[in-house]
Amino acid sequence: MATARSTVYAHMSRIDVKRGQHVDQGTRIGAVGSTGWATGPHLHFEVKLNGVQQNPTLMAKASEAVTLSPAAKAQFAELATSLKSQLEIAESMARSGAYGE
Repeated sequence: MATARSTVYAHMSRIDVKRGQHVDQGTRIGAVGSTGWATGPHLHFEVKLNGVQQNPTLMAKASEAVTLSPAAKAQFAELATSLKSQLEIAESMARSGAYGE
């Protein structure tokens, strides 16, 4: 039997998706608002598995994580080091006025 996963949102000032619409992570679903007796803008969020509320923090920790191979980790570390070096050079140049400021 397949697990039915659903989410519930409340206290939104605008909803940009339709009920049942598939959304990917990072998709804007609406705007946060202050409804009811809310003391400030916030979002009420629930995750349900087969209709039973779940702890969203635990769900996020157990979600579809991508595991990198050792080769991919090494490639990422090399790229990160290179980019960090480039940013440090750019910051140094900006401080020295090398950009003609």
